[in-house]
Amino acid sequence: PYQCMPEYVEDWPASQYHEMDDALQFAGWNTVYVKADNCFAPDDTLVQRYTNMSNALRAVGINGMMTCEWGTPAVGDIDPAVWTKPIATSWRVAADIAQGWDSVFRIMNEAIHAILQGNSGPGHYGDMDLLEVGNPGMTQTQQVTHFAIWAMFKSALMISTNVVDMPSETQSIFSNTGLIAINQDDLGVPVSLIQRYPNYDVYAGPLSGGDMAVLIVDQAGNGGDYYLDFASLNISRADVHDLIENQE
Repeated sequence: PYQCMPEYVEDWPASQYHEMDDALQFAGWNTVYVKADNCFAPDDTLVQRYTNMSNALRAVGINGMMTCEWGTPAVGDIDPAVWTKPIATSWRVAADIAQGWDSVFRIMNEAIHAILQGNSGPGHYGDMDLLEVGNPGMTQTQQVTHFAIWAMFKSALMISTNVVDMPSETQSIFSNTGLIAINQDDLGVPVSLIQRYPNYDVYAGPLSGGDMAVLIVDQAGNGGDYYLDFASLNISRADVHDLIENQE
């Protein structure tokens, strides 16, 4: 079969057994990053199939590959966060994102574990799926929070909304240069969970140059006033810049 499903479907071609053919085509398009998906394939051969695709891509000079294995352990007790390290520069943290805050919160919770275990970072980032910013299902505040989480967790920031008719409110979220700078920081370390309170979370992580990124997430995606204990961050004082409001 020319694709990964157990039963061949003529109208659904894919890369299995044609990895080098496709890698050469991608190289001809000057591709630098490929998402390799595992739609409905059996688990017992998935590692080898992803390895074959990775080897083909690297052979033609494409080093960026995201393994889309939905964050679900499928080889004994081995998590994709672990077995993808030698073959991929990124791996899917969780099942596909959907519209609405509940989906954002679910994926965030799954990413927390991977980051705390040290399985998401430079050279092997957890991919939290496309951004839902600009799509129906969330308030403006929830969309801002969604973007901030993806940026500080160092996920790829891939737009999925209609960019042609994008309203100014959506543009303002995507144009937050402070959050984008943290996402692209040279140190490349995602924020990790410091404390979970009854209704909000505190995350923090180092930045190049000695600064620190701090993220406070209301678990309902709403705004408000929240308590931040500097001692929990091992600091006594700080100059704070609010990246959402762009003010000191």
